[in-house]
Amino acid sequence: MTPATTIDESFSNRFRVQPIPQIRPLSVIIPYHRNQTGLAVTLATLQAQIVPPKAIVVIDTSRNKSGLEIARRYATHGQVPVVVEVAPRVDIYEAWNKGLSIVGEEDTLIINDDLLMPLNFVDVLSFSRSVVPALAYAPVTPPREHSRPDVDVNFAWWNEVPGRPEDFSLVDWLPGFCFMLSKEALSLVGGFDDGFKVWFGDDDYQERLKRMAKRANLPAIVRINTLYAYHYGGRSYQYQTKTVKAKIDKDRAYFRSKYGDKAADH
Repeated sequence: MTPATTIDESFSNRFRVQPIPQIRPLSVIIPYHRNQTGLAVTLATLQAQIVPPKAIVVIDTSRNKSGLEIARRYATHGQVPVVVEVAPRVDIYEAWNKGLSIVGEEDTLIINDDLLMPLNFVDVLSFSRSVVPALAYAPVTPPREHSRPDVDVNFAWWNEVPGRPEDFSLVDWLPGFCFMLSKEALSLVGGFDDGFKVWFGDDDYQERLKRMAKRANLPAIVRINTLYAYHYGGRSYQYQTKTVKAKIDKDRAYFRSKYGDKAADH
């Protein structure tokens, strides 16, 4: 199958003659902090997938293990095995690394604990991986990504099951709330730099992805323009404590020490 792309012609032609490999299993890593409702929504949508993931790994970083019971509930009643790793007060990138150590080097979806995904989300990711090989994949971030669920949210789109993805773009940005790393990415780049605590660890990873892409002769990051994920919580930047802001400042300084003073302006 040949995808119609919005990518430049050389990129499109490169994959037009590639055979479609067998679709590989996909595991999911969810770092949980304290949003119990968000985690329930995320696990429910994953368990309801038309093509379910191979496994779901929840890293419970809460102080009171509040994600443990929710994860167990969906492990008992769902079609997908759920593994829970309790790691109180672990920072985000260390939590991602703990998840990666559990799933190993295979195609891995890393998502927030408050995402609402369409029913064919995993299916589209797996299909995209077979059509356009790359190191990483990202969905489109719709305008409602930072909406609050109690304002005026229309969930009607969730029940829509769009067709196969036919629209891809090369992008430079790896969205930290939802992305898939291929087996090749994990083999080449490894895990995350847990010297970062709150922010910029995903920015650091995307820079490392882009450097390794040439070695792998693959695109670094491909956006699937027909794939959406709704950020059920969002606006975490509005609820930062002084401690979190101090960590972000340190993360920014660390990022600039690696990539220059002009980096990390956001």
